Amino acid sequence: MIFQGTKEEWEKVWYICAGFFAVGAITYVFLGSGEVQPWAVPPEERYKEEQNMDNKNDTHGDKHNLAFTKEVETRQDHTRDDTKF
Repeated sequence: MIFQGTKEEWEKVWYICAGFFAVGAITYVFLGSGEVQPWAVPPEERYKEEQNMDNKNDTHGDKHNLAFTKEVETRQDHTRDDTKF
């Protein structure tokens, strides 16, 4: 594509790169989302959100506390295993 390094040859490269960027941006505008996915929320924050919902509804009891405790303990166990040399 660039054989002699002229301005016109580099313009072609720039337009091709700009085209790739534009296609990606337009695709994101129509198909993308800025919504936080459930897998991206740390367990501690998820627990706080569940507590807020439980305080409003107060129908779940200690089920969420037990699930959260197990999840945090499992996470801590994995963290400990990773730090051993």
